[in-house]
Amino acid sequence: VAIAYPQDALAGATNPAALGEVGTRFDIEATLFLPNAQATLGGTNSKSRANEYLLPGLGFSMPVDNETTFGFSMVGAGGGGTHYKQNLYDLAQTAGGTGTPHTADMGVELMVMQMNPTIVQKFSNNNMVGFSVVMGLQRFHAYGLGNFTKFTVSGTDDMLTDRGIEYSRGLGGRLGWLGKFPDIGLNLGAVATSKVYMSKFQ
Repeated sequence: VAIAYPQDALAGATNPAALGEVGTRFDIEATLFLPNAQATLGGTNSKSRANEYLLPGLGFSMPVDNETTFGFSMVGAGGGGTHYKQNLYDLAQTAGGTGTPHTADMGVELMVMQMNPTIVQKFSNNNMVGFSVVMGLQRFHAYGLGNFTKFTVSGTDDMLTDRGIEYSRGLGGRLGWLGKFPDIGLNLGAVATSKVYMSKFQ
């Protein structure tokens, strides 16, 4: 729907050209993601406590004149995570745990956001092209993975786990077109998006 029949200012995150149709407005949304993750290893079963994620989104659109519109959108582009109070990999080796460093609570978390400043140009009432700079932001956290050091080149967990929250940033581009054909009651849209080139996590 957002590609060819935009309903709000967040449509610019899908098709930049769509902002040319929504006028002046500001929109906020939120999606509640309720995963139900659990795992069993070595006879031990554990349910993840990371079972509620609120994914925010916002967008605004501001026509400058009859042909040009500026806007901005911010949306969640993916992510999720787990949080186990029982470290299954540690308990699978010995009932009381191995005592290896960084083997308490275990989990990973990844959140991905996209922020899209957008400009739209109308070439006629029924044809418009938009472009967005896609600014990506990723947040990553891993902890309790001390027993995985045997799989690392260094044999240590220095670059593997319990390093706090890491961030990665990047840029890409998105080009969109929206065409209206009122004589037959049809809208068409097309979008091309580049790869978002992200920096490496530390």
